[in-house]
Amino acid sequence: MIRREQMSKNLAKEITSWKYEDECSIYNLPSWEQMKINNYALCDDSLRKELYNAYLNSNGELIGFTRIDNFPTDIVVGIGVKPNKCGKGIGEEILKMAIDMCKMKYGDKPIKLQVASWNQRAINCYRNVGFTTITTYMDEDLELIEMEYL
Repeated sequence: MIRREQMSKNLAKEITSWKYEDECSIYNLPSWEQMKINNYALCDDSLRKELYNAYLNSNGELIGFTRIDNFPTDIVVGIGVKPNKCGKGIGEEILKMAIDMCKMKYGDKPIKLQVASWNQRAINCYRNVGFTTITTYMDEDLELIEMEYL
């Protein structure tokens, strides 16, 4: 059973210790101190409260998080799953919970996300939940796929 709770400072700091390997290392965050210097939203108490949610398993272990940005025309969801929990269906569960929350909070506003085009495991997760590809674009030297929940 996964439960959602507000992202605390301690849980946010824990996320900075997560280390992904190989090409997924682009998802590694800098140190908490470096993130504070660079004004990351995760380090700002009020932005963290507004944008982030933590997801814990039945043992109270942090296993994932979401960032939900409410823009005028759509909602953009970002998701992170603890590296040793990837590939176990946890991302799908977290994403379904986030979508349900978005629908309750924002109604029928379109829900979108972006994913690196090489990240097939994440793309499969998003498709399994109900996202479909809208477009592909370049962000600097990274090809991204934009997907929308239908």
